[in-house]
Amino acid sequence: MVSVTSEMTYFVLIKKLQAHTALNPVQRRQMISAVKCFNRCFEPRGLDAPIRPIEISKILQRASAAKANISERSFSNMISLLRRALHLCSVIEQPGRHSKPLSPRWAALLPPRNTHARCRISRFFHTADRHGWDPKAITAEHFRIFHAELERGAILKKPRVVVVQAVREWNKLAEAVEEISPVKYDHPTPVPTSPFAGTNTQSPSSRNSRPCTRTSPIPGSCQRTTGCRCGRQASRRWTCGCGCS
Repeated sequence: MVSVTSEMTYFVLIKKLQAHTALNPVQRRQMISAVKCFNRCFEPRGLDAPIRPIEISKILQRASAAKANISERSFSNMISLLRRALHLCSVIEQPGRHSKPLSPRWAALLPPRNTHARCRISRFFHTADRHGWDPKAITAEHFRIFHAELERGAILKKPRVVVVQAVREWNKLAEAVEEISPVKYDHPTPVPTSPFAGTNTQSPSSRNSRPCTRTSPIPGSCQRTTGCRCGRQASRRWTCGCGCS
């Protein structure tokens, strides 16, 4: 397994790429350019910032080509080159990425090529094979280990989604193969943030259950008693002022 040096800075990474003997001049120039571009666009602390895979994954959730002021193709190339540079310098492991074929016991379970099922579960299969896990003994704990490795050693926008999809495909496989068992993985679900958080503590369901009591600037302009566009029921005692008529 490749060791992880999580506290390497972008400045040190660039120095390592400049001295790396496995790169030709073109590859070296492209990787360094990608690292500098990513750092300039998305890391306000500059080149002295420590490189942490989990932080980069969070940045990628909100990063875009528009924010970097580059084309979509250039943006994809930048992220790809950044991953290669981080892996080359042992900053990330890229769990599940493989350089050798699966062992027979795992290869026999792998879905056919060019299918969504194979894409969604292949990374877990290679991780499991690398650890020497037995397919017949897979439990939710193995997927928790897989999830932790993705969080710690990979650069992914949504590692949780990768794990959820792998669990789903594993359970589908368990329905067809008697030797393996389905798992129930209670993955943590992030709480979505709202730009209006803190301004109204009521839930949407509680707001919708209350009658609309806004008065109309033009009396009698709306006679609706249900289905008001404001999301509430219009009270029979009040006219709706939402402009739903």
